[in-house]
Amino acid sequence: MIAKDINNIVLTDFEALIENEIPEGRSIEYKQALSIANDTEKKEFLADVSSFANSGGGDIIYGVAENGTTGIPEKLAGLTFPNLDVTLRQMDNLIRDGITPRINGIVTKTFDLADKTIIIFIRIPKSWNSPHQVILKGSSRFFGRASNGKYPLDIDELRAAFLLTDNTANRIRNFIADRIAMIGAAETPVPLFPNGKIALHVIPVSSFQTSKSYDIQNPASPIRKIRPLSGGSRTPRFNLEGLITSSMTGLVKDHYDNYAQVFRNGIIETVSAEILFGHMDEKFIRGSGDINYEKLIVETINEYLDTYHELSIDLPAFIFLSFIDVAGYKLTADNVRSPLHNPSIQKNIFTLPEVMVSSHEEDIPELLKPLFDTVWNACGYTRSYNYDETGKWQPIK
Repeated sequence: MIAKDINNIVLTDFEALIENEIPEGRSIEYKQALSIANDTEKKEFLADVSSFANSGGGDIIYGVAENGTTGIPEKLAGLTFPNLDVTLRQMDNLIRDGITPRINGIVTKTFDLADKTIIIFIRIPKSWNSPHQVILKGSSRFFGRASNGKYPLDIDELRAAFLLTDNTANRIRNFIADRIAMIGAAETPVPLFPNGKIALHVIPVSSFQTSKSYDIQNPASPIRKIRPLSGGSRTPRFNLEGLITSSMTGLVKDHYDNYAQVFRNGIIETVSAEILFGHMDEKFIRGSGDINYEKLIVETINEYLDTYHELSIDLPAFIFLSFIDVAGYKLTADNVRSPLHNPSIQKNIFTLPEVMVSSHEEDIPELLKPLFDTVWNACGYTRSYNYDETGKWQPIK
């Protein structure tokens, strides 16, 4: 795999592969031609793609001539197509319909050569929900990768892959359940203002699949920029789990408004006790204005994902949104008529279904819309009014 973000890859990176004689291997494959005209060629294409997802991820580069014996690239041969856009759509459709479960996060990019031919570059991430099966035209095969290319997975390898996926998913869900229980029991890194709370967790899947630990001691590390959901101090301090930032307005002595906990493995937990508003017998979730909880969540997630990008923390990542101590809260928003009976939330603690971010190009408001709709539904509204009637993100000012 080329050790660069796909958005930063340029033609000279392919030339460097030739100059440095980088052979094909577990994470990179060269293809002089690309043809998906018949079922055999389509299945071969899908086998290549799925083999990377089922292993450690990697790059396929179409339009590179290689030595058939050594696997070393020899020149940028380039490709020509009657209609490149049609070919790219066919590739996307094949990947979507010919592999199960669907592989998230695949990115395709093209590069123009001086002779007007094309290089097609596909980056396939290591999948969090492998193994992936090629199912085109009744096929039912699984492929992995080794240093000498792809190969069919045997029964023992399939069993191990299924167990790893199940184990990862269960570990993530158990982690969230434990953290929410601790927040609900006020066992937080800092004592929080006694109010309804919003908890946001961003969890890279790689945090549970490797023993990676990030440098939290370097003052110049992007991880030091992490801030809580509703803003506040960017001055972190160390604690047992990693780094924490928090802010305090002094409304209740020795209690904080929020915090952001950065775990050493890259997980971020942020909890705010100031977004939700309590006054007398009225308790509100604010869905508009400067403390529009949805707007703050979108902005915070984008900040966190930018930090992951700077740290080269791989996606996908799961996003969990939870509400704690919110029984009796109602949702309010400027210029939005309240429902007839204006019901309040009945549950004291609830966690919404997780959302997966597959790449840095994902539209975060679009991903979160079903979650936000659910919160508004719980308060009697038909949908989140931070989106227009077509579903476009337009937060209420």
